[in-house]
Amino acid sequence: MVLQDSDWWLAWTTLGGAVVGSVVAGIISYIQARQATKETLARDEADRLDRDKTTAFRVHVKLSRILSNLGGLHRQIELAVADADARGLKGALWTKLEPFAGVYPPVCFDADELAIFASMKEYELLGKLMTVDDNHNSYMEAVKIYSTRRLAFEDKFGVPRSPAAPILTPDLAVLAAPLMEELDALATDIRGIARDSFTEVLALANRIGAKFKIFFDDPAFPSVELPEHLVELLKASDGAAKP
Repeated sequence: MVLQDSDWWLAWTTLGGAVVGSVVAGIISYIQARQATKETLARDEADRLDRDKTTAFRVHVKLSRILSNLGGLHRQIELAVADADARGLKGALWTKLEPFAGVYPPVCFDADELAIFASMKEYELLGKLMTVDDNHNSYMEAVKIYSTRRLAFEDKFGVPRSPAAPILTPDLAVLAAPLMEELDALATDIRGIARDSFTEVLALANRIGAKFKIFFDDPAFPSVELPEHLVELLKASDGAAKP
């Protein structure tokens, strides 16, 4: 059977149409797949950003807790000293600070909360943050030790709980002298650390908050907000706050 020219033309056009159709379908599939990939990557990026922002918010909350704890103790100590001074009590610092009723629980930053600073390439802030929780927790332990030893001193020598220089017999005074020196050293340490750590952590929290606003392109990301009594404490003369 011999194909006529018209038959060859029909065969070629049919084959060409099939090839072109396949090519067009392939291009469309490629475009659709590429678009789907872009959408998936965009969703993944949005999810990652949401997770990072949630993690950053946890950092903000923990820093706020640490600030509140340090600021609360700082204020409590300074008010006790001011009250004792106003009443004319001239004893050592430990005689002006009663045992603390309670100690704040530890605050710890998780690995993912630290890792976000590596993602941001903020390695200096990462290094500083890695010590903040340990310093806070060690400080709270020192406050607990002071309170325990202050109570033990009261029980052993029968001195009053309220701020006042203890009245001891000469023999008891000799026996108590090393313990009173230890208590005064502890009281001096916890007073100075409360003041210095509070201002240092506040400065760090403000820096971190500013970095988060930039990193997430979100001016509404929360900043550290101090209660009014801590704001007033910051406004007080630094010299008046020092022992």
